[in-house]
Amino acid sequence: MTIDLGKPGEIEPSYHVRKVRFTCEDIPLFLEVLNRIGSCHHCSIVLLDATRVAGLAHVCSALDHAVRSWKTSTNIARTFQMETLLFAAGSRQCTEAARVGIHKGFNMAYCVCYPNSKGVWDDLGLYMTESSEDWEEINVDKERFLMEQFGITAAELECVGPGHIRDLVKERVALLWITR
Repeated sequence: MTIDLGKPGEIEPSYHVRKVRFTCEDIPLFLEVLNRIGSCHHCSIVLLDATRVAGLAHVCSALDHAVRSWKTSTNIARTFQMETLLFAAGSRQCTEAARVGIHKGFNMAYCVCYPNSKGVWDDLGLYMTESSEDWEEINVDKERFLMEQFGITAAELECVGPGHIRDLVKERVALLWITR
């Protein structure tokens, strides 16, 4: 499944998100390869662990804020990739942000290319496989994890109603913009 997330009237190329699966044995080496691919295609490649984010809406919210901070030079990270991870984690701490990134072993991740570069996906295909699975469901265990990760209380969740954990996570992402 491919999702192009451009906005009407946007002049700059949009970002592009795909769901991918891959195995990573050496994180620094894997990230170095991704950086080289990104450099060749004049884009940034970001991977967000699908098991640690609240679906595509969460990823897009983090990306929108990262792009905005990058375009307005209000970013706090030195790289666009880390800026995106910081927003996705709703944290100013890089160690916290890294938790929503990739890990050693088998990964299911949202792969982002910004700005969108058509040729990059052929090169990335050498290291990862696109997935057509539905990763949007948030079961009880994932809800508990997200509540702990983002400091969401049971009272907050009760207030907004069942099935709205994603909204509370996106709120935490947006709050990072204010607490910078």
